[in-house]
Amino acid sequence: MRRILLTIASFSLVACATVSKLTIEDRLRELGMSRAQADCVADELDERLDDGRLRDVARTLDDLTDDAGPRNVIDALGRVNDDRIARAAAQAGVSCLFVR
Repeated sequence: MRRILLTIASFSLVACATVSKLTIEDRLRELGMSRAQADCVADELDERLDDGRLRDVARTLDDLTDDAGPRNVIDALGRVNDDRIARAAAQAGVSCLFVR
């Protein structure tokens, strides 16, 4: 029984991270990034941030207006009151700059 509960808990945690990453990818595309760039940035953020911070990123992106544009996305994330998010956003922006 304990093993089953641990397995269910593990799947729940993975699902939360996946949902946040997918939410970030979708929102980045809505904000004007190409599919490849949005996927790249979401992957980079997923590698660098824990689940809670990914949810914070998703919430921050939801607060942006649709006309914010891709360049303002990284700036907005850089202004979040969390150094890890700001650093991860800057690194993702550089890593994914030339992805088309």
